[in-house]
Formats: sequence, structure tokens, C-alpha cells
Amino acid sequence: MKKYLFFLTAIILSVIAISCDEKFTSTIVVENSSKAEKENYDDIITEIMVSEGTSEIKYNKKVSYDIDSGDYCIKIKGTRLYTTSGTEKEINEICSKGNPIEFRNCDTKLFVWDGTSLINKGETELD
Repeated sequence: MKKYLFFLTAIILSVIAISCDEKFTSTIVVENSSKAEKENYDDIITEIMVSEGTSEIKYNKKVSYDIDSGDYCIKIKGTRLYTTSGTEKEINEICSKGNPIEFRNCDTKLFVWDGTSLINKGETELD
């Protein structure tokens, strides 16, 4: 009986491992969908801070990072460039202020910068 229980446990663990593509990490996807009504500015995200890593995202782009499971606050920094005047404004936004977001193994969560705030859209599928 113990042999059957051992094999059953091994099979279940194998199925879990295969369903996670043999990686036990989570994925953060950050998308920049900011766009002005009159289209007089462009937002560029220059940094995405989770545990580490930097990137640059222009309008309607997205980037993803694999992270270990755990609790994280997601923060972006960037620049809003007003195309009519050439002036710049700093973007410095934290999602989940004071409440870290839990990532479990194989989670994929989408965060969207909409020009006003960084929003946690929850679990998603990667394209």
C-alpha cells in the first residue's frame, strides 16, 4: 500500500511540475496603456521596481518579469512628455500602497499604468 501511495504522490507532483512549465516562479506583467484624450503627451515608464530590474516601456507596450513567490509592492517610475510644450513631468506610482501583493507559484498578474494610476488587474494569461 505504501508503494502505491508513493507512486500516486510522485505522479501528482509531476503533473503539478508540468503544468507550471517546470518553473516555480510567478510572473509580473506591466503594461503601459496611458494615452491622453487630446493626445498631447506621451508616457514613458523607465523603471519597474519589484525586487530588481529596470526597463523602458512606451505607450501600448508591456514587459514581464519572473519572480520568486512572495509578497511584493510594484512601483513604476517614468516621464510624461508633453508634446505641445516639450515639458516633462515625473511619474512615480506605487501599486498596493501598504498592502503587498501575494504571488504564489505560477501566478501571472497584470499591472496597468493608465495615465492616472498603476492598477492591479489580477491574474492573467501571457500572450
